[in-house]
Amino acid sequence: MCYRNRYSLLVHVTSLTSLGLESLQSVENGDVGVVDNVQLCYTEAIPWSEILQSADQTHLVDSNMAYNDCGESFTFSPTIFSEPKTHRCHHLLVS
Repeated sequence: MCYRNRYSLLVHVTSLTSLGLESLQSVENGDVGVVDNVQLCYTEAIPWSEILQSADQTHLVDSNMAYNDCGESFTFSPTIFSEPKTHRCHHLLVS
């Protein structure tokens, strides 16, 4: 599958355990994909619909570590997404 022309943020098949995108507040164009990262926690807890700026944008979050399997060694703080949307992120590819 070709991802490069569709996604502004794509995290696909990595060994990451955390996204570490504390400053990400907005994705203005393109879609978001976080797929097939078996060690990556709390991806479904991120309010992707609030971060995306257009009704045409979509987010695909699939086949990452299940929320209940993350355990105490991983942390998630929803407060990082509650600040005003002042930061921008364009065309970041993590693989």
